[in-house]
Amino acid sequence: MISNHRDNIIVGAGDLYFAPLEPGGALGAERHLGHVSQATLAIQEERVTVQSSSGPPRTLVDAVRSVTRTITMTLNDMSLANLAAFLGSDAALPRPEEAVKDDEIAVAAIETGPCYGLPGARGRKVKDLVVYKAKNKAGTKLAVGTHYRAEESHGRLRLLQSDGGAANGDTLYASYTVTKGERLAIDHPQPVRGALRYIELSPDIVPDSHGRHYYAPLVSLRPAGDLSLIGQDIQGLQIAALILQPADCGAALIVDGEPLGT
Repeated sequence: MISNHRDNIIVGAGDLYFAPLEPGGALGAERHLGHVSQATLAIQEERVTVQSSSGPPRTLVDAVRSVTRTITMTLNDMSLANLAAFLGSDAALPRPEEAVKDDEIAVAAIETGPCYGLPGARGRKVKDLVVYKAKNKAGTKLAVGTHYRAEESHGRLRLLQSDGGAANGDTLYASYTVTKGERLAIDHPQPVRGALRYIELSPDIVPDSHGRHYYAPLVSLRPAGDLSLIGQDIQGLQIAALILQPADCGAALIVDGEPLGT
């Protein structure tokens, strides 16, 4: 019998953890999902009902065919790992440094002071950017601050109107280094699977509280809403965790150590 709550009053606050399923089938380390502004457990049943076809109306069969359990949560922690789960990507992967030489930039409408993305950077952060008017650093070297403004953190540059700088129709050649860091691989979105754990506030955090402990050994994460890139509200990643039946046919949901979902 489950009786961990004092007066069975639920606090409604706690921490969520996710352990990804590794390629070999083992669970990886549990990762705290950060600040979660909302989390709900929804249960849907598919039932089979048969009514009598003769005599007084009565129900002959009322049986549950299947049960679907889903935990929907809003993550306000915009880490790469959380964003990867929302986008259907693997976890953030390491990105080594990469040297790029003579990246071509075709100049147009210089009078508007346009920004040009560095093609080889593909939006990634760069360093040591230099720009010339000919390949192999043979032409005029453009001066930072006079001929262009480097926006290395975004992998681009902004051309400026000045004597000796770029003109309409010019082709510029940029050399730089793409910095090491992390990247997301989202070319082929796939469901992210693993184990989900919810630990409600406990006496270690709030005196006299006795939190429940929910554990789903196997879930599949998928987006459950839109990500507002621009708006007045705090951004949140809405993710649904579909609770699956483990391969060993054990409980799909365990609460305070008691199997509740089969």
